[in-house]
Amino acid sequence: MEPLNALIIEDNDDDLALLLRALRQGGFEPNHQLVRKSSELAQALEKSWDIVLSDYRLPHLSGVEALKQVKERQPELPFIMVSGTIGEDIAVEMMRAGANDYVMKGQLGRLPEAIRREKREAQLREEQQRTEQALRHSEERFRMVTELANDAILGIDPGGRVIMWNQSASRIFGYAQKDILGQPLQLLIPEKLRPVYQQAFKVALEQSHPPPHGLTLQFTGLHRDGHTFPVEVWVTHWTNELGTHYTGIVRDIQDRKSAELERARLLEQLRQAQKMEAIGRLAGGVAHDFNNMLSVILGYADLAKTHTEPSSPIWSPLEEIAKAAKRSESLTRQLLAFARKQAISPKPLDLNDVVRSNQPMLSRLIGENVRIELALDPALWKVKIDPQQFENVLVNLGVNARDAILNVGTITIKTFNVLPGSSWHLTYPRLGSETYVGLSFCDTGNGMSEETLQHIFEPFFTTKDSSKGTGLGLATIYGIVKQNQGFIQVQSQVGQGTDFHIFFPRYHGPVEEAVPFAETQPRRGNESILLVEDEPQILELLEAYLTQLGYRVASESNPEKAVERVHRAPHGFDLLLTDVIMPGMDGKQLYDEVRRIQPGIKVLFMSGYTAEAFEKQMISDRKIFLQKPFNMVDLTRKIREILS
Repeated sequence: MEPLNALIIEDNDDDLALLLRALRQGGFEPNHQLVRKSSELAQALEKSWDIVLSDYRLPHLSGVEALKQVKERQPELPFIMVSGTIGEDIAVEMMRAGANDYVMKGQLGRLPEAIRREKREAQLREEQQRTEQALRHSEERFRMVTELANDAILGIDPGGRVIMWNQSASRIFGYAQKDILGQPLQLLIPEKLRPVYQQAFKVALEQSHPPPHGLTLQFTGLHRDGHTFPVEVWVTHWTNELGTHYTGIVRDIQDRKSAELERARLLEQLRQAQKMEAIGRLAGGVAHDFNNMLSVILGYADLAKTHTEPSSPIWSPLEEIAKAAKRSESLTRQLLAFARKQAISPKPLDLNDVVRSNQPMLSRLIGENVRIELALDPALWKVKIDPQQFENVLVNLGVNARDAILNVGTITIKTFNVLPGSSWHLTYPRLGSETYVGLSFCDTGNGMSEETLQHIFEPFFTTKDSSKGTGLGLATIYGIVKQNQGFIQVQSQVGQGTDFHIFFPRYHGPVEEAVPFAETQPRRGNESILLVEDEPQILELLEAYLTQLGYRVASESNPEKAVERVHRAPHGFDLLLTDVIMPGMDGKQLYDEVRRIQPGIKVLFMSGYTAEAFEKQMISDRKIFLQKPFNMVDLTRKIREILS
């Protein structure tokens, strides 16, 4: 059950009981506080809450007053009206006043999903606020550097010699006053830039209408020790009988430039996060629908083979259909990995073992012209990740390196442990103070430009010919790394090769041994199965196939009708076989409803992807989940495992 800290504004005890019941049926374990007066609400708002659930009409406190008080005290706290008397006009008015949603008391079944949606949106708002706060801090640093900088003041005579020099000028340029007075201004400008700056300065000062407050210029300054740095100069001039004199106020803007770059980086990071989130949702939805269609193709191919002898001329075409569908499954895995919605089975893993076992495959994939060198830490810590996901990372990095190496070259794969305070933490501050296991994948290819580096993790972005790639490889890697709470960094220059550095959190738990299992024939049975699937073709296919194997199948495409079916079943069902994502009620909610009627029923979930709301509760138990697309052997094996 998902914990929920709920502040409830309600005066009817019976309605409160129904409300709490709906929350528990929706998968929540509510920790609530009930308030009925304005003074009680003010005191309760001194605490932190996940959600406010409020009736509209109460004897001592109206919903309008409650909403106003909540928004004044905790503006970001989600507020949902739960009322049996509120009309549409009042509901719209409340939404305009700041309410996040409203739910009629007669429709409490939609309340848990509304709460989950508002919690997700509140989390997104919080993340956006953190990013915006980081931007504000960056801007504050920018202003502080600009306003508090100590400026150099220089005076230049008509011959271009320094005649005035303050202490800040000594600090900025490194020359003591006695050493610079009477010397040419060109000492403060890099030699190769002197002609350019001299001409630009002359043209600016010869304007027919010079600026009343002087000129503002930026150029590169030269320190006495030989290093260069950016400066900003305000220049004015005045004339007497000796000629034109110049006064310059010089500011070292190196810190300001760094602050500008940091601000630009944060803005780009925010933009990229918003774009990747939108594309990720699209990719997850496309992959989900595609997996449903692949399940239909695989299923009907298996069903047709049960009525066909291996000697039949159509046996081979049926096998080719199944093989093509399985090959297409890899594309949906890439989309799901990019969207971070892939159903995974993480295990404690030694990355060295996976790298060694995949080296022969990588060598064949990359070709004989590229040598693979391994530098693996023998004392490497373990990480927890799906082995297939990590193999996917190696393959995509290998393909990317192969295409970057034009003739002959080398790929170096390194593994290493990363302790807090290491040089890696100094280079990449995002690692914080945690321990990680690192993987470096370095090639001697043609490298990438700065412009290309800014886009390499975007889906469908590629510099290759359309016949050589889809642009999903690095986007897939990015999705896998983020899904496993890791970080990925890239270093590259044109002509200098590319280095990928990936960091996964160190695993501290016990080691689990995986037990392999393989079958080639579907298992028969005679138990009763309640099948719930909103995709008509999959529903028809599974019902026909399971019935053919001896199971007694009752199928429904609507979750609510499935609940009614359980109520009418005199002997109940042995197994609930249900899709996860369905309109009106998801698979987890359906299972909870059915289990309330028939406590002993067993369940097998199936889905084209695992949504966030379901992932926290179900993915940890792989025994009751089946990833689409699947063949009938996998399905019947799972059914027998659960029923047995």
